[in-house]
Amino acid sequence: MGLIKRFLLCKLDKIKNRNLESWRSRDRVGRIYFLAGYLLVLPAISFFVSPSNVQRMAVLAMPAVLFFGFGFMVFAVPGLLRVFSSRYGLWPLIWLQAILFPVCLGLSRGIVAESLGLPPQSFELTATLLALLMVPLAWVFLLSVISLFAVSVGVIFSAVGGLFVQWVAGFSNYRGMKSDHSVRIKKKVNRTFEHIMGYMVTLSLVLGLSASYEGTLRRPDLVRLIAYGMDFNRVSNYPGVHHDRPMRLLDNGKIAYALRDGWEVSITVESVP
Repeated sequence: MGLIKRFLLCKLDKIKNRNLESWRSRDRVGRIYFLAGYLLVLPAISFFVSPSNVQRMAVLAMPAVLFFGFGFMVFAVPGLLRVFSSRYGLWPLIWLQAILFPVCLGLSRGIVAESLGLPPQSFELTATLLALLMVPLAWVFLLSVISLFAVSVGVIFSAVGGLFVQWVAGFSNYRGMKSDHSVRIKKKVNRTFEHIMGYMVTLSLVLGLSASYEGTLRRPDLVRLIAYGMDFNRVSNYPGVHHDRPMRLLDNGKIAYALRDGWEVSITVESVP
């Protein structure tokens, strides 16, 4: 028993020293990823203890997931800000925004038509506001597509680099040599894998929030409420209309009336007498 205890203590001491050395050699982003990797031990233990309790494993995995996402944000956001604030990144940003806004305007008109059941050309203020609110969704979609392509390339290079490191390590062991080059490549491959994990976590969270945000913008009751506040007005001198109700004159001579009851807005259409 004494030999086993000394053996275990020696192993634990080696693991502790190796982890401390790894911690000291990492930068800020690497230390965040390091903590995230160790927090993955919690759901792993839960899996071995109770494999059927998926909910508990998901809860225990959340700290690791959040650390991976936080590490990737610390890594990616400063780089994106440098690119977009530079002289060469500002103009592509402006041109992309100029292309995305008409697309958002077309989508918002579809939402207005679906929610009100009336031509969206008669509710331009509502359509424009919804288009402005949809611009972040368009940027999320565009950046997601570009980043997915970049990550796919990174996965390929990471896999090729991992195979190369294994080949170099095997050749070095066979020749009794140590290759510092293979160690550096291995560190880069590990960092690439950590970035990919952080990216997938961040993308999942952003897409989840974006889906919820888009669902809110598409709510017919919200669209009708926006239209009530922005495109319907009471008029006192226009002949043949009800002056006590907000109205909107449509293109074909019809009149749309809006009636608000709390947060609910109902719209009726009548002909001009």
